[in-house]
Amino acid sequence: MSDTVGASYFTRVEPNFQCSSYIISGFSDKAVRVWLNNQQCKIAAGWDGYFGRKHLHGSLGALEIFAWSASKLSNALTTTGHLGPSVNNESLELPLTTVTQFSFVRSWMESTNGPNAGFRFLGACASSPHAAKKDPVCTYGGLVFAYSKSLARMWRPLATGYGGVVCVPEAFGNGEHSQVEHGGKVVITVWSTVPIEPFHWVEPQNMCMHTKIP
Repeated sequence: MSDTVGASYFTRVEPNFQCSSYIISGFSDKAVRVWLNNQQCKIAAGWDGYFGRKHLHGSLGALEIFAWSASKLSNALTTTGHLGPSVNNESLELPLTTVTQFSFVRSWMESTNGPNAGFRFLGACASSPHAAKKDPVCTYGGLVFAYSKSLARMWRPLATGYGGVVCVPEAFGNGEHSQVEHGGKVVITVWSTVPIEPFHWVEPQNMCMHTKIP
């Protein structure tokens, strides 16, 4: 089982070994879009690290999409901003006021132009920039995001490279809705959660004694 990602972290198109093996997804208030690599790549793969010599390969699988109504979730705080080279006095930080150790925090980059206008793409904690052009649309991208109890920090690819804060390369989805965008709307939502009490033993309140009769 694996989650989808919000952008092409690094586009590889060589089907024999170096391949982008993940699923890109984005959503709006009306639809969900997903993109698979159309260069004979896997939908999930692990070549090194934890897997060692036991490589993970997945070419087929079931896609499950879950959606929750905002009115059914716990209390949430949403803050927004804009990033991009055309934004005056661009700030890569947004204040947060309700984050605790029990909060659940997510960030999205919402496209404001092009074929995916209105669609949100999930932010990530890292990116893989590359100096070479590997795809006609974009080679890498995504919103990099980190937060503390009082502040959210964001990073975006520079417009001078081959990446974008929104990156759906031509190598995915047969090029349908492919897009690179260097700016857009940032959406950060903080949900409050209920802490789970640690496990502890409790003395029994009532006891039943049975006597064995010979």
